Amino acid sequence: MKLSMSMLARYLKDYKPDCAIINDETTIRGLRFLPEEEQKLAPEYVYFGYARQFLSDPRYADAYIAVHKKSRMFFWRCDYEELLNALLSAFDYYTDWERRLLDAAARGASLQEMVHIGGEVMENPLRVGSVDGEIVADSGGEEPAGDPYWDFSIQRKILHPSILYDPFYDSEGKTVEDLTGEPQLIRNVYDKGAPVIMMYLMQDKEAVACIGILQKNPKLTQMNLQLVPVLGQYLIRSEEFVSSNGRIKSSESILKGFLVGRQQNAQAVRHLEHKGLKDSWRLAVFCHVTREDQVQKHALVRSLKTIPQIYFPFLYENEVVAVIKEADCTELKYLLEREIKSGTVCVGLSMTAADWNLLPVSYRQAHFALERSGKKPGIYRCEDFAFGYLREIFRAQELTMSLLHPSLDILERYDSENHTQLRKTLSVYLRTERNLLKAAESLNVHRNTMKYRLQRIRELTGLTLSDEEELAYLRMSDWLSMYQCEKGGL
Repeated sequence: MKLSMSMLARYLKDYKPDCAIINDETTIRGLRFLPEEEQKLAPEYVYFGYARQFLSDPRYADAYIAVHKKSRMFFWRCDYEELLNALLSAFDYYTDWERRLLDAAARGASLQEMVHIGGEVMENPLRVGSVDGEIVADSGGEEPAGDPYWDFSIQRKILHPSILYDPFYDSEGKTVEDLTGEPQLIRNVYDKGAPVIMMYLMQDKEAVACIGILQKNPKLTQMNLQLVPVLGQYLIRSEEFVSSNGRIKSSESILKGFLVGRQQNAQAVRHLEHKGLKDSWRLAVFCHVTREDQVQKHALVRSLKTIPQIYFPFLYENEVVAVIKEADCTELKYLLEREIKSGTVCVGLSMTAADWNLLPVSYRQAHFALERSGKKPGIYRCEDFAFGYLREIFRAQELTMSLLHPSLDILERYDSENHTQLRKTLSVYLRTERNLLKAAESLNVHRNTMKYRLQRIRELTGLTLSDEEELAYLRMSDWLSMYQCEKGGL
C-alpha cells in the first residue's frame, strides 16, 4: 500500500513531528536513508536521517528529518533507532489494515465489520448509507458524536433530509456537483458543525451508497481523504452489496433484472404483485428540466418514494424511473404537485403493460416520450407521439427510395421502352450470388442469353458488376426496391 506524509505523520504522532507537508500525495512505497552525497531523491520513497545531512541551518543540527519531495517532518529529542523502527512499522501498519479489509471482502463479511476495520485507521466517525437514505453501518457505537447533523442520522438510521435536497458546498463555499470518483469535503448543514468527507460507493458504474466521515478531528482530514478511496473499494464487496439478500439490494433490483433482460423467477413476480402491482401499469422516466446532477436525482427518487401511488423509484441508466398503476396515471400531476414542484419535472410514460418481461420495451417507450417532449415541464404518454413518429418513418422511407442506385431506374425505363427484362435479370443475378448458371436457370433462359443481358446492363449503366462496394450498394437498393414493389409502394 502506498502512503503519504500525512499518513506517516499520524502514525508518528507520539513523536510530535514538526511538519511542513506540501502537495501531499499517496506515492510513498518505501523508506530509504538520506544519501551522504547530494543526489536526486526518488519520489516513491521517504528519506530518513540527520537533518544536518540535508540542511545547513544550525537550528536543525540536533533534529532528525523525514523527506518526501518538498514535504518534511522534523523530530526533536528522539532516539534514532526507535524512530527508525517506528517509521518502518508505519508501512506494516497501513499494509496490514488494507490486508484485513481484503480478507474481509474475500469472505463477504458484513458491512458493519468492514466499517469497524476502516474506523480504526480513519479515527473520525464513519458511516455508510444507501442511496435510499438508510444508514446501513457506522463506526461510532453508542456514543453520540456531538454534532446535531451527524447524530440525527445515526440515531434515526436515515440520512439527514438536507443531504437529499440542499446543495453541497465545499469549504470555500463552492457548489459540489457530484460525489462520484473521489471524496469531497462537504460543509456541515449546521454553521458550527464539522465538515464531512463524502463519496459515492460505485457498483457497476452506478452510485449505490454513500460513505461519510465526520471530521471531528480536523488534523485527520487530509489522511481521511486519501484513505476513503482505498476503503471504498473493499466496502462494496461486503455482504450487503454482493449478497442477493443484502440490505442495500431492494425490490428495485428485481426491476433492474427485468430491465436488462435477465430471466426472473415466479417468486420475483409475486414479490412485485405483493407490493400492489397486480393490475396494468406504465413505466415512467422522470427528469428535472434544468438539472442533471446526482444530488438532484437522488433527491427526486427520495421524494417520489413518499408518494404511495408511485412504485419503486430508482436510478437506471442514470435516469429516474418508477412504475405507476394505469389507474393512477390520470392523477399523476396532482400527486407530484403535493411532494415536488411539478413545474420543474418532465415525465415520460410508456404504453400500458401487464407483463414484466416487457419492461425493456416499456423503458424504450417512456424514454421515447421523454425525448419527444423536448424535456419541457409536464407529463407525456408514449402514444401521444407514436403516430407522428411513424409518419416520420414513412417520410424517411420516401427519401430512402430516392437514394437507391440510379442504375435500377435506368434499367426499368429501358425495359418499359423496349419490352426487355434487364431489371429482373440484374435482380436474379445478384440474389444468386452472381452465379451465371443458376441465374439463367431461374430465368429459364440460355446461358448465352444471360451473358448477353449482363453485357447490355454494363453498357447501359456503366456497372462493372465486380466491385464489392458497388455490389453491396446494388444488393441493398435491389432489396429495398423489390420490397416496395411487393408491398405495393407508398
